[in-house]
Amino acid sequence: MRLVLEKLAKTVDGMRRWQVAIHCVSVVFVATLGVVAVLVLVLHENEAEREVFGTDSILIYSERYNVNARFPITENEEFNTGIAAAIEAEIAEFRASVDGFASTNFPYELNIGYRVYRSGNLASIRFTVLRFLGGAHATEQNWVFYYDKVERLGVEWEELFNDKMGTLERLSELAHVELMAQNLVVFNDSEVARGLEPRRENFELLVFDESGVRVILGIYQVAPRSTGVIELILGYEELNGFLNYPHTGEVESEVVAVLESSNERRLRDIEALRGRPVMMLTFDDGPGGATTARLLDELAKRDARATFFMLGERMERFPEIVVRVFLDGHTVAHHTFSHRDMRRMSNEEIWEERDRTNELLRRTLGVESSFLRPPYGSWDERVREVSGMTMIIWDVDPKDWRYRDAEVIYRHIVEYTREGSIVLAHDIHESTVDGVVRAMDELLARGYALISLEEAVELGLIRADGRVYWSMR
Repeated sequence: MRLVLEKLAKTVDGMRRWQVAIHCVSVVFVATLGVVAVLVLVLHENEAEREVFGTDSILIYSERYNVNARFPITENEEFNTGIAAAIEAEIAEFRASVDGFASTNFPYELNIGYRVYRSGNLASIRFTVLRFLGGAHATEQNWVFYYDKVERLGVEWEELFNDKMGTLERLSELAHVELMAQNLVVFNDSEVARGLEPRRENFELLVFDESGVRVILGIYQVAPRSTGVIELILGYEELNGFLNYPHTGEVESEVVAVLESSNERRLRDIEALRGRPVMMLTFDDGPGGATTARLLDELAKRDARATFFMLGERMERFPEIVVRVFLDGHTVAHHTFSHRDMRRMSNEEIWEERDRTNELLRRTLGVESSFLRPPYGSWDERVREVSGMTMIIWDVDPKDWRYRDAEVIYRHIVEYTREGSIVLAHDIHESTVDGVVRAMDELLARGYALISLEEAVELGLIRADGRVYWSMR
């Protein structure tokens, strides 16, 4: 399902929102040529489970501000509308805020990401909303939506419990004990008592997973800002009898990389590519589940190769797609873990995003990457030097994130692609896949070889040298 926010904006106030709790608060290609070790994914999860949630995103780039909002898509239209309404309202408020601010050296930023937690039939969808409006820190909000995976229905906060007041009293009691056990520096006893009073607003942010009930306490709720968001884990046995969705022992999806055998990636003879006009299709913000899988099918039909600049948070969500991209002979490279504007990051945050994503690549594929596509294409010399990575930008941008129109995407790619071009697209949109497939056929008919970043390196068109590449010319 495609969500068009311009239409949603007109009806946000009239929409019924499902319960959402809002609280402010180089590529070093190791063993990539020839015979490689294959990592077999052991998924502790029913395969049908993964089909419950699709994924989509909203991207807005401008000189004044950038927005990147990632969100799940379910089979329930009303539930999807509730999520869309919350995101649209957040974007509208953000835009109104920055309109009153002075211009800065680089854009303001709104970054909305999510993670799905599971316990039995209940899925807790936790959103983290970061606003970068100047100053040393972002403002942070957390939202939680609840979804019954079997009934395919949204779940209201009140429906989680069979005795609301009794549950709040119990949550308050258990949270106080757990907080004291963490030995945090807090304001004082009265602040803690106020922040843990058995009132709904203190316990709206609850996440249910295999470890227990996570109580999320917002910034300033019980401790100074420097403490940040606090998470307390309460055991299910301590809440026995209070929950309408008792824990069934189901384990959250987990990926274990097991070195089982050797196999051959679908790599092409590099000599057969020499002397041909080349171009590179690149895809950001994925993997996107079904959309990426369909794109891979189409690439395979044409024996074409591409480069996927993946987000770490989505690699965690779709590890089997990451492995397929790799084995199909495409390049998997960095797009950071959480799609934040790197110019706003401290040196330590840049290193953390880089290392966290590389660790995920090592666990999933057994390789690392030294190539980076910075989110929004936003970088400066400090970011380049601190990251220690070679940056791949682009010279052809069909703005697929904006238009969501296959015809527009197709026409822009075929009109502006030249020998050595690097095309930017996003494999999380159906319209992008439709437009890119048409463009591939046209480019192949014109004699282009559609190559990956690995192949560009082998052909000597790009090097892992710490530079910034806008094209392969």
